[in-house]
Amino acid sequence: MASVGLSTIDIEPPYDYVAAASSIRAFLAEGNDPDSALDRIEYEVPGGHFLLMPAWGTSYGGVKILTLRAGDVPPGEERIRGSYLLYRGSDLAPVAHFDGGALTQLRTPAVTIFAVTTIAQARGRAIERAVVIGTGSQSRRHIEALKQAVPGVSIRVRGRTSSSAEAFCQTIAGVQPATRADLLAADTVITTTTSVEPVIARESLGADVVVAAMGAHGPVKREVDVDIVGGATAIVVESRRSALAESAELWAFRPAQQWQGRENELVTLAELQNATVDIPAHGLVLFESVGCGWEDLAVAAGLQGRAEESER
Repeated sequence: MASVGLSTIDIEPPYDYVAAASSIRAFLAEGNDPDSALDRIEYEVPGGHFLLMPAWGTSYGGVKILTLRAGDVPPGEERIRGSYLLYRGSDLAPVAHFDGGALTQLRTPAVTIFAVTTIAQARGRAIERAVVIGTGSQSRRHIEALKQAVPGVSIRVRGRTSSSAEAFCQTIAGVQPATRADLLAADTVITTTTSVEPVIARESLGADVVVAAMGAHGPVKREVDVDIVGGATAIVVESRRSALAESAELWAFRPAQQWQGRENELVTLAELQNATVDIPAHGLVLFESVGCGWEDLAVAAGLQGRAEESER
């Protein structure tokens, strides 16, 4: 059998989140429609979840196969592990393999910084004071991403307990535990937990804050309360179809069947980038993320393109 010429592209820290966010922007600029993306398949298995996340675009296609561990993960171990296979669109040949866990660790913060910086630009506002909620590996990655994308931003961290936040902050330079005043003064709040109960309430936040809910997807996970969803002047999602299929936070505010005919109340990242909608300058804006296969594809395609350029 002839070799397929499959290469392995390593994704090693320090991650370039800004380049990955640019790959997401380029993917959308090519005219790819996230609302027509392939569906994620997820199974509950002993100890966690088993997921397949396929996607196809104008230039490449791909699939991520991974496991997601439930509960607390021992220090030094990853919650997400798996593989990603990238295919070339022109001849459907597999061209590259990636570590699926590392791709997720890169992609998720890249989606966040793409979303919050694009929202801030659309509102004519700067990101100056951010609070990250959570003390896991994704919290760390999001802090790294914020520092890359918004140099000089003030970052505070809120954990399950004050002691967990203090211990976490001791491992990252320039980051401090968040006080109630910090949370109220923040212009950007990013939640990165796996909670099944809201970790922030509307009354704890400022009037014009952007909240990026990144950790919760599926039928039971929730990070924000219904007043945040209901009080948002705009709700931004990766795609309407995926958000309404997988976001318990949207369902808690309005049962799934009641969203029928009201899908256009949600704003997509593609619309945000293309400036086809207006985002109010004032009031709370919620970015509700469930994590999508097209985002993995966008970042993997960008990595493949840069690898090819380096070989020329």
